[in-house]
Amino acid sequence: MTAANMSQLAMVHQGPPPGYTAPGPGQDAVLIRYDGHSLGGEPIVYAQISLEHAARIPEKVFSHLDLSEDDIEHGFFMQSRDEITYVFIDTERHERFLDRAIDALEQAGVQCQSAVGDLQAMRDADGDLYPPACPAFVENGMAFVDLDEGFERMTEARRRLEANGADLPTL
Repeated sequence: MTAANMSQLAMVHQGPPPGYTAPGPGQDAVLIRYDGHSLGGEPIVYAQISLEHAARIPEKVFSHLDLSEDDIEHGFFMQSRDEITYVFIDTERHERFLDRAIDALEQAGVQCQSAVGDLQAMRDADGDLYPPACPAFVENGMAFVDLDEGFERMTEARRRLEANGADLPTL
């Protein structure tokens, strides 16, 4: 897809989020991006978190999601062309997920950064949330990752963090 045909959201997702400040040396941070699309005139918004960041979220927070292949449109994994795996969580269907994740991370001293620029890219001229018809992950050529494989990759990311001395939050 050429840049002229891409949604603003898809173009924003090709780089760091607008206004993003990378954490300084020794600072723990989790970046929460947003993606979405419109379906039948209704916005569907996903929290998008790389597995390296999602691995810092306590497993118990993810266990509340009860993700399954039968409910794949509400929680799934995708891999970008540069081989970074992300978890996508429907923010309406799983409305407590972000609150639980942010609370757990902040209690552990991990900074949460929300990519509000992504949300702004999904607003219409009146400021209402109206994502494009096609989500950025499709426009940017991401590939679906099987749920079991996605959770295995997250487990591996947790193991790497622990092996590197990270103090992962627990509940």
